[in-house]
Amino acid sequence: MGTPLIKGTLAAIRQPDRVTFDPQKGITRYAVFESASETNIDLLAEAYLILRLPYTITSTGTKIRLEVAFIGGDSLNPTPIDTWQILGNEIQKSQWEHNALLGFDPDFIALAQTSIDKGKTSSDFQSQLEEDSDLSASDIDTLMGFYNLVRRGSTHFALGQYVLKHSTNVGQGYSSNVSDSGVERLYTTAQLIAETTNSALWTYPLPGRLQAKIESIVEPPSRPGYLWSWRKLPSTEATAAGGRVEISSEYWLEQWSVLDYSPL
Repeated sequence: MGTPLIKGTLAAIRQPDRVTFDPQKGITRYAVFESASETNIDLLAEAYLILRLPYTITSTGTKIRLEVAFIGGDSLNPTPIDTWQILGNEIQKSQWEHNALLGFDPDFIALAQTSIDKGKTSSDFQSQLEEDSDLSASDIDTLMGFYNLVRRGSTHFALGQYVLKHSTNVGQGYSSNVSDSGVERLYTTAQLIAETTNSALWTYPLPGRLQAKIESIVEPPSRPGYLWSWRKLPSTEATAAGGRVEISSEYWLEQWSVLDYSPL
C-alpha cells in the first residue's frame, strides 16, 4: 500500500464553528481549522498558544484539524462570566469599640482608658463614676465590665466581618469594568444593592438569595463620625485560562470613619 492521497489545500481553512454550553463555564465556542499541512496547523497553534487559548489538534490521516476554545463564546469579545460570593473575615477590635459601648460619650471611654493607664483599681474607678457622672446604674455596670476585661489583659476581641466579593472573567479586549469606579468610597447597603443588581453593569447581577442575606444584616448602634457601610476596595486582575482575564473586587462591611473615607 502506498502513501494516502491527501486532498485539499495546504492553507489552514476556517470551518464552521462548534459551540457547547456548560453551567460552570458558560458558552464555549470552538474555532475549527483544517489543512493538509501539519506544519501550517502547528504554526497556527503556536499563535494561539501565545494567546493562552486551549486547543486540540487531531489527524484524520488525510487532514489535520485544529480546534481552538474560546470560553465565554465569541473569540473577539467573549461573554463575561460573573461569580458572586459573600465571605466572612475575622478581625480584631479594641474592647472600647464593642457595640455595647458605641452609644457612650467618648469622654467616658477616654476616662476609662486613662484610669487604667494610671493603675486605678476597679472600685476606685467605679466610685469616681458614681460620684462625678450622670450615668445610669446599668451603664456603669456595662462600662465596669469592659474596664475589668481590659485590666485583666483582654484588650481586643474577635469579630466577624461580611465581605461581598465579585469576580468577572472577561476577554483580553474587554475595555472597562464597574470595579474601577467608586474605589475607596463608602456604599450604604441601598447603594451597594443598586450597583450590584444593575443589569446594565453585570452580565449576571447579584442573585436574589445573596441580596436578601445582605439586606438582613443587623446594623450596630450608630457612632458619631462613622458610617455603617461597604468600603469598595481596589480591584485585582490576573490572567486566566483561555486567554482571559479575571477581575475581582470586594466590598467590606464595617463602621468606617467618614474622615478616612468619603461616602459615595
